[in-house]
Amino acid sequence: MGNRTIWLMINVTFDCNRNCSFCYVQDEWSGTITKQVIEKLVSRYKEHLEKYGHSRHNIVSLFGGEPLLYKELSVKVIESLKEITPDIFRDVFTNGDLLDEDFVKWSKETRTTIYLSANNSSLEFLSEKMELVSKYRKYAGLSIVLSKQNLNRLDFLVDLCATYNFHPRLRHEYGGGIDKDYISLYDKILPKTIQRVLDRNYIFFPHFFYEMTAPFWNKPYFDHTCGKKYFVIDPNGDVRICLAQGTKIGNLFDEDFEFVEKMKFHKHPIFRFEGIVECEKCEFKILCGGGCPLSKLIAFNDTRRESPFCSTFKKVFPMISELERRWENVGRKVNF
Repeated sequence: MGNRTIWLMINVTFDCNRNCSFCYVQDEWSGTITKQVIEKLVSRYKEHLEKYGHSRHNIVSLFGGEPLLYKELSVKVIESLKEITPDIFRDVFTNGDLLDEDFVKWSKETRTTIYLSANNSSLEFLSEKMELVSKYRKYAGLSIVLSKQNLNRLDFLVDLCATYNFHPRLRHEYGGGIDKDYISLYDKILPKTIQRVLDRNYIFFPHFFYEMTAPFWNKPYFDHTCGKKYFVIDPNGDVRICLAQGTKIGNLFDEDFEFVEKMKFHKHPIFRFEGIVECEKCEFKILCGGGCPLSKLIAFNDTRRESPFCSTFKKVFPMISELERRWENVGRKVNF
């Protein structure tokens, strides 16, 4: 991917109309993006394109908080970046409370993918919103934080995805690795659910883990944007390297700010299996990359060891590879 590829994760606002126990937004984070910050972001993105060129892997994602609390600003972000590079991948994550028919129609017109967050919403609520989206969109995603509640109802959530042609996007709780009961439940549920997906012949995009521990790059080696090409833009223009932790590498308004150069001069944990004894001898190292650095920092205060979810990954990676094979066989190549 080289220096051309960048992923822009934009926090439109830190305001939210929910209060999920597993939310990673820290109490001191606040604010809503302004038109001035959007204009500066567009300017910095143009500068990146002029220096490095465009990559078909570039992505812009809207996060929060709840971005649909400020629909006008969310739309402006997407349409401003789309105007520069019409083929940039774009998506928006929402809890669904403010998701209406007009926004879904706009998402179709702009080819912006909707990721409905499962959170702790009822199955009835999720079904209603997924049905609305499916009236206009052939593809959408259900973003599932694997809380204990969602682990215990994961089969039902996956069945909803199959019903409405949504693709599940799973992420364990970042702090789950310090809870033995959580690790045990994760290890019990996840392999069973993914095996059930295979048994029922559900065809899902095999990008099953948020930490990208699935072979979706179609390359013979592991590559992840985290800590290299992954940039979180906060409402005030601050730029960080991870949605869930606060390491700042600069601000869009800094005179010398440049995405690629700023990342080079900051030490930050990245996905890396080299030098980790358990990982180097593992047959799945090129799929896993050693696991999410933040999860390891929280669990062990050390990124130079295997993921706290390692044993589960080893169970499910063969299943994920089979899911990829089936995806390819129906003509939908795994290709970002």
